[in-house]
Amino acid sequence: MKDLGLHPSFTLRGLTESGLPSLVFVLAFRGMGTRPAAILSLAVALVIVVERLARRKRVTEAVSGVFGVVLAVALSAGTGQAKNYFLPEVVAGIVASAVLLGSLALRKPLLGVVLGAVAPPFKDWRERPDLRRAFGHITLVAGVWAAVKALILLGFYLHDDVDLLAGAKLALGYPVLGVLVLYYIRVVKRALSREGIPA
Repeated sequence: MKDLGLHPSFTLRGLTESGLPSLVFVLAFRGMGTRPAAILSLAVALVIVVERLARRKRVTEAVSGVFGVVLAVALSAGTGQAKNYFLPEVVAGIVASAVLLGSLALRKPLLGVVLGAVAPPFKDWRERPDLRRAFGHITLVAGVWAAVKALILLGFYLHDDVDLLAGAKLALGYPVLGVLVLYYIRVVKRALSREGIPA
């Protein structure tokens, strides 16, 4: 990631911190009930932010994660239904898929627009056919996967299966994201090599 001009924030620690509140919710739900589990998961998210502040590390990801947990907690604790903790994840996946695939329809692949804005090597990607196709390809893959993941979670949500919801969220989340990111990098590096540019 660093070689491509991006901040090396995609770390194992960051991914672990992001998934920890959900894991705590699921583990606590069985023994404590919905509301206590929701509050405990929020407390864990806040502790992560405080710990990052104490280490003087970036808190952007952690703070954004807290907002997601707050929404999940409000839905689950407010309704008393544990499955609603995972509803924001379902909605976010549907919205993300629509945005990603919609950007392709507009011939402005979102991942190209984003990377072109934050990574100097990709600033002129629209004028580079190989790179433009690569960004279109990875945006399509990202959009399709977001839709597939959302539909799987939605199926478990409609069947009121909290255990499968939690398992699917963890299994289809960061492990798959890690594989996809490696695939995206490979596709982009291939495009750069076709242009004769060292990746």
